[in-house]
Amino acid sequence: MGRPTVVTVGRHDELATARALLDAGCGVLVLRGPLGVGKSHLARAIAGLALDGPWVVHSVAGSSATPTVPFAPWAHLLDEVPVDATPAALVSIALARLRAERESGPLLVVIDDAHRLDELSMAMAVHVLRSPDLLVVITTRPGVDVPGPLADVLREGRATIIDVTPLGRSDLPALAATTDAPPLAPASLASLWHVTEGNPLFALELLRGGFSGERPSVTLAEVVALRMAELPPDQRSLLELLAVGGTLDERLVCELVGDEALLAAEQAGHVLGTVEANQVRVGLSHPVYADSLQAGLGVTGVRARLRELVAAATRPGRPSAVDLVKLAVWHAELGEPFDPSAVGMASRELRWGFHDWLRRGLRGDAVVADPVSDTGRVTAAYRLARLAWERDPSWATGYALLRTLHDQPNRLDEFGPVLAAVEQWCSSE
Repeated sequence: MGRPTVVTVGRHDELATARALLDAGCGVLVLRGPLGVGKSHLARAIAGLALDGPWVVHSVAGSSATPTVPFAPWAHLLDEVPVDATPAALVSIALARLRAERESGPLLVVIDDAHRLDELSMAMAVHVLRSPDLLVVITTRPGVDVPGPLADVLREGRATIIDVTPLGRSDLPALAATTDAPPLAPASLASLWHVTEGNPLFALELLRGGFSGERPSVTLAEVVALRMAELPPDQRSLLELLAVGGTLDERLVCELVGDEALLAAEQAGHVLGTVEANQVRVGLSHPVYADSLQAGLGVTGVRARLRELVAAATRPGRPSAVDLVKLAVWHAELGEPFDPSAVGMASRELRWGFHDWLRRGLRGDAVVADPVSDTGRVTAAYRLARLAWERDPSWATGYALLRTLHDQPNRLDEFGPVLAAVEQWCSSE
């Protein structure tokens, strides 16, 4: 997958503001707007402008695929995780790696869906936002609870904030021309405007689905769900894997679903390729796709897709650092042990320092938008703590397991036996 050409419609003023910041060489640009209005698309267009010049571009995104995985968006910046790593150390290591990229030219950091970042990733983002020699573009939605540290940075007055609004009625013909849909009659364009109110993603999904000019009483989420259900099996499999696993190595994706499915999904606008740590990675082009696909899969479907990813990612050949992060969490979500030496990494290099900071982040004080995410994080923390205790019993791993059990009233019957096992281990040692 090469760098995609980003075609923008009706965003002349926004791009002019971005060009001024690129000329200045630093700053913070916040793109704020409702779901589907084109924030991510505009951010990619700005990144394209930068790449046409001397800039180095680094992109990360908050994701519904890994909402319980601390630091997952930045994990590819971690070449190795020290056994005694602390969250602060992880941020320091990642910042040093990011600043090393600054030596190759001015650096643009794009943080998409910042409101979806976990607490540790948000801490990293705040350090990036406060760096005076970087240009940072972030996207977020109005009406969501912006985590306190990010809100504090935005209140400092250094950021340029653009409220990204729906397209005007006169922009719809140009938007329709970016698809394979036949030209629409004026009456059909008026109907499209009435249904979508200028929301670009809503309009594109209707056009790609064969919009006939009628006025369907549907929401954006419903249209996306219908479009996902109509996909050929290989493309739907691809999108489900990305919805569950987040961004994945292009080679892994091609191995799982084939080149043709990937190409077709890219042409349909459902996936995008990015370069991370000199690797081409593939991800869904919009979070609404992930939300829709995860809801359709259910718990059983998600676990089945996780098993596919684990089986493919643990074949011979060392995964990238971000895959090791995901491998550990995928195994924990499945309730299965993870041996990093089986995929070419020394066990002590990854455990239990890595598992410990990951477990603390899963269990800890991160800001979560909804109770479902919190429940998932506590459950994953328990599984990681249980694995750590079973693989490497010690006072530290036993105490960690007891703390996670304390957070789950439905598992309190395990507390006594675990406490007795920890006390027995301490006595024997």
